[in-house]
Amino acid sequence: MHWHESFSVGVKLIDEHHRRLFTLINELIVATETQQQEEAIGRVLQALIDYTKLHFRSEETLFRDLGTFEQHAAAHRTFEQDLLRFIAANPTNRPESTPRLITHLTHWLQHHILQTDIATFSELGFRPREPQEAIEERLHLLTHKPTVLIAEDSVPTISSPNRSSPKNWVSGSGTA
Repeated sequence: MHWHESFSVGVKLIDEHHRRLFTLINELIVATETQQQEEAIGRVLQALIDYTKLHFRSEETLFRDLGTFEQHAAAHRTFEQDLLRFIAANPTNRPESTPRLITHLTHWLQHHILQTDIATFSELGFRPREPQEAIEERLHLLTHKPTVLIAEDSVPTISSPNRSSPKNWVSGSGTA
């Protein structure tokens, strides 16, 4: 996951929290991909839980006077419960059990910041209001992973006697 200024909500403390959450998720990705010991993964997961709670409480303090506070806080509680449920279901913190969690964490955090947090902080006047289409466009641009196709210069060798020659693959007279 990469932080981009488009994730900024306009409040330095909250942006720092979001950056820290990105860092913790990246640490979890590295621990998983490098097959680090279960203790390392467990340590990162616990740090993520602890920091998420701190961040959510800080954010909610800013939202108390806003009408969407309850809905926003409910989204935070659901996320915390999902994280705790995953850990309870995977108590050994095995590297092979975390890719699904990483996908969920990454998707949830990016979408939550870009859709919910930015809208809420815009309502509070910390950043300019944006049309929903602009937010969705930014979300797509920042979270979309383009597919890369690799073309080889050579035609593969076919060893089966039942296959036609590559010369016959081109329709027409066979001339280029």
